[in-house]
Amino acid sequence: MVWDWMIHLNQKTWDLLQKVQAQVNNKVKYKKDIDNYGKSDYWAVALNNLGDCEDYALAKQKTLKAKGIESWLALCWIKTNRYHAVVIVHTDKGDMVLDNRYYDVRPARELKYRWHKIERPGGKWCKLSL
Repeated sequence: MVWDWMIHLNQKTWDLLQKVQAQVNNKVKYKKDIDNYGKSDYWAVALNNLGDCEDYALAKQKTLKAKGIESWLALCWIKTNRYHAVVIVHTDKGDMVLDNRYYDVRPARELKYRWHKIERPGGKWCKLSL
């Protein structure tokens, strides 16, 4: 897939992606929305360092944006048939996924997810197939 907002993945960018992945994964502790916010689903930027997958994803997206890296929220189903949120960075070496389920950044092609949709400019959501 070729995107207008694709970035060149060099060692500096790769190291930055890995750093953001590790920082957020280490800082935020998993807690279900119902236990954290009293709601079954609530999207926030893990301000209290607690959250579920979309809270990790929003924190990573915010951190990447502050460092000049464009990223996109994506939704998928994982092996257990649970709905899951991740961050995708489009690069010239493929789409890279920052996912709270893994320690390191992974190429999207290596993940056995059933992709559903991805956020696009203006907050629009589009069907996603990787």
